[in-house]
Formats: sequence, C-alpha cells, structure tokens
Amino acid sequence: MQRYYGRGASSRRIDHLNLLAEDVGEFKISMEICLGSLATEMILLDNGHIGGCWFTINNKSYDLACTEEHGGGRGRLHHVTYATDTCEDTLRAADIFLENGVHIETGRPA
Repeated sequence: MQRYYGRGASSRRIDHLNLLAEDVGEFKISMEICLGSLATEMILLDNGHIGGCWFTINNKSYDLACTEEHGGGRGRLHHVTYATDTCEDTLRAADIFLENGVHIETGRPA
C-alpha cells in the first residue's frame, strides 16, 4: 500500500500489465517454468493456439496478461493498469495524462 499524498494520479499500485507476444503458448511455458506463475485464465482458439493467458504470482486473480500480437510487432507492451481508490481518482489520472500529452486509447463503443 502506498501512502496517499493527495497530488497527481494517486494510484495505490500497478494492478497489472498486458504484454503482446507472437506465441502466447511459449510465453505461458516460460512464465510457469522460470517464474513459477500460475495461469488463471486462457483463451484457446479454434486453431489450437492460445490467444491470451492471464497469470498470477501473488494473491490477486492476475498480475500479468499476455495476448496474441496482431500488429506485426514483436514482444510489445499493450498496457499498464493502475489501481486507484475511487472513480474520481481514475478521472483525475486521465486528465493529468491528457494534459501531459499521454495518449489514452479506448475501446470502440458497441
């Protein structure tokens, strides 16, 4: 837990990361063998490949996610998610990011 300073985004912690990989199955094996992580969720595609996998290393449902790369890159960061105490903290963080030229990508409306 981080001390609350009442300035900036005031996030408590990094909640999770999402990475992109060409072969999520190989990434999964590495996470399990090298870091001793546990896969908590997985997307198994019709072609037999793993399209996404979520991992935990502590007591949360997941700390790290890895999803299949579709943009032609190799081993990229997709996003970092911060935990805040309130919705207002999240909105304040978004305002701070936008004021400082940080692009916020959002999903398409349904």
